Amino acid sequence: MSVRNSFSLGSSAVALLGAVALLAFAGRASGSELPPPVAAEPASLEAEGADPADTGNAIVVRHADEADYFSESGWIHARGNVVVAYGDQTLRADSIKINTAQREAFAEGNVVLTRGDGETWRGDSLRHDFEAKITTIERVVGESEPFRLLDSEKIERDKDNRFIVYNCRITTCEHDLPRAHYHVRARKVIVAPGRYLKIYGARWYFGAAPVMYFPYWKRNLKDRFGFNLQPGYRSREGYFALGSYSFPLGEFFKGETRLDYRTRRGWAVGQDVVWRDAAAGWGGDISVYYAADQEPDAGMPPGETSDIPSDRSRVRLRHRHAVTPRDTVRVQAHWLSDRDMLEDFFVREYRRSRQPENFAVYTRRGDTYIADLLLRGRMNDFYSEVQRLPELSVRFFRREIGDSRIFYESQSAAARLERVWAASNTNDLPYALSRIDSGHMLYRPRKVAGFLQVVPRAGYRLTWYSQTRETRNIWLPAEDGSLEPVSATVDRGADVRSQFQVGTEASFKAYKSWVGGVVSPLRHVVEPYADYTWAPEPTLAADNIYQFDRVDSLAKNHSVKLGVRNKWQTKVENVSHDLIDLDLYTRARLETEPAQDVLDPFFFDLRIRPTVKGWSLNLDGAYNPYDATLDRFNAETDLELADLWKASLEFRIRREESALLFGNVLLMPNKAWNFGVGGRYEFETERLEEVEGLVARFWDCMVLRTRVGFAPGYERADGRTREDDWRIAVEFWLTAFPEVRLLSR
Repeated sequence: MSVRNSFSLGSSAVALLGAVALLAFAGRASGSELPPPVAAEPASLEAEGADPADTGNAIVVRHADEADYFSESGWIHARGNVVVAYGDQTLRADSIKINTAQREAFAEGNVVLTRGDGETWRGDSLRHDFEAKITTIERVVGESEPFRLLDSEKIERDKDNRFIVYNCRITTCEHDLPRAHYHVRARKVIVAPGRYLKIYGARWYFGAAPVMYFPYWKRNLKDRFGFNLQPGYRSREGYFALGSYSFPLGEFFKGETRLDYRTRRGWAVGQDVVWRDAAAGWGGDISVYYAADQEPDAGMPPGETSDIPSDRSRVRLRHRHAVTPRDTVRVQAHWLSDRDMLEDFFVREYRRSRQPENFAVYTRRGDTYIADLLLRGRMNDFYSEVQRLPELSVRFFRREIGDSRIFYESQSAAARLERVWAASNTNDLPYALSRIDSGHMLYRPRKVAGFLQVVPRAGYRLTWYSQTRETRNIWLPAEDGSLEPVSATVDRGADVRSQFQVGTEASFKAYKSWVGGVVSPLRHVVEPYADYTWAPEPTLAADNIYQFDRVDSLAKNHSVKLGVRNKWQTKVENVSHDLIDLDLYTRARLETEPAQDVLDPFFFDLRIRPTVKGWSLNLDGAYNPYDATLDRFNAETDLELADLWKASLEFRIRREESALLFGNVLLMPNKAWNFGVGGRYEFETERLEEVEGLVARFWDCMVLRTRVGFAPGYERADGRTREDDWRIAVEFWLTAFPEVRLLSR
């Protein structure tokens, strides 16, 4: 007769239950039925005091009211509040049958399976392979970040660590039904944690209301691929729906297809491809966009048409490649069908750069130098441009010559330059030439009287031009037959410009420290400085040079730059911290030209960084002492108070050009609501450029945000008018996937 070893566990044996370990035996059994009882000795128990979290390669019974062991076959049947552990896996149930040879478990009644990666599954019955982590659970609910399974008919976990769920409801919300804000009901769901989610027969519900259906829906959980949709309204575009679908194209490539519709402007399509390999140091993108514009003449006076075509498009290419740790290639190309393409369809890009650049540059960084080979050209004839086809430049950093205490630096460039004008400019003619420019400087720093730092310098600059110009009077016949002089610019061949320069910079630092007070310790550092320069008139005047950039405007310079730098410092965690950094300076000319002022504007640059987080202030500008006005002024501040509100404000002044104020405020009174307002106002033209407000509602698992904006109409310099533009847009996204906006772009 077979003998079965059994025992009943009471409270006196709880300590031992923290360490019951069953070693795997040879042989295999299948199915959930126990084999016939076999005569055997009781399975050995771990010693008291063993670490209950360390199970090694053994299946450990942490607790059971009753347990039967079958030593030769390696089976165990535990009943009553059973807790079984294997590595980072814990299984709880009313009844568990364990095959220790195959490391499988068959559980029934109040089944709970947890793993160290945060997964928790609950069901009525379970089959689980501890070694391969393959699971099948009947009628299950559970969690696998960021998803929660509200209910299902069955769930399986395969050897590829994927979950296959049948006839289920899934969500990322914290609450169960009916309190879950949304859920997806599906015929079948496949989840590969950290990789992707596939849903077959997906019906989306907000609360109890069905809102959409997808026969098949896939979401990449790593790179956030999938559908994006932003509906809204703009006065200039009508009602719109901007949609896109992003998808993988391989290990280092991904794509995004765009399909947009605007009731006033019509259909538009686009295709983006992005590539990136951070380890290899390369990445870039190409973006193609086409719009069949129904109103290309919008804003023209009645009865007039513009030269803007109905077929409008944009192609943009960007790439950066770190060929070696020292060599980098960067490329950018931007082709537009018309001058208004960016402003009409890519407003954010237009505000960052109204005239996009086209270039290719190869950069080599050495220990003592940096060299660039640049190609810069024009792809859109409605812009004016200085083309560099090509330009080779090299800069040698300041470096000591041997042990001489004499330092040398230089910067040289050779280029083929061409000035081309916009097609609308019929008054100016293009011109082109070759130019080689090279500047060299020597420094001999020294300290005088133990505190004064003096750095004398001497340098030479030489520039060769393949073509120069001069202004002559040409005698042309007048209407009465006589000759009259007419001023004209004519070429006069190659020439060389040279200029010497000598100078000295002197500075010293003084400081005083305080301990105690509101800020302690506090140190004030003051650094007065003066920089004297003498450079005579260059051998070739600017009037005789075709102008391309600052190199061509070189002139006589006999001046001294005077300034003082102030710093107020403290220590934060024993590290020096600049509370206030203020630099004030101007330049005084010792020789002036007619109608030239002795003093330059007073320049200032202020940076405030309090130790209290949440506030910063930057100010810089130029004050003209002769007419007591600001030639230039920039102010920028950011404020943030805990999680209650944040604000940013910028004010930029360009004398007789612009005085622009823009900023925004975001209020966060609680976790459920955000309110924001922002705008731009131009004081020079007394025009409100834009104002926008937003309201965002946050739930535990999703966010709904509405933006409303208004841009008043105005008349452009080319005679076209921009009508008032009202716009409203709706954005929706799941908090588990903030990068993916279901109703956003």
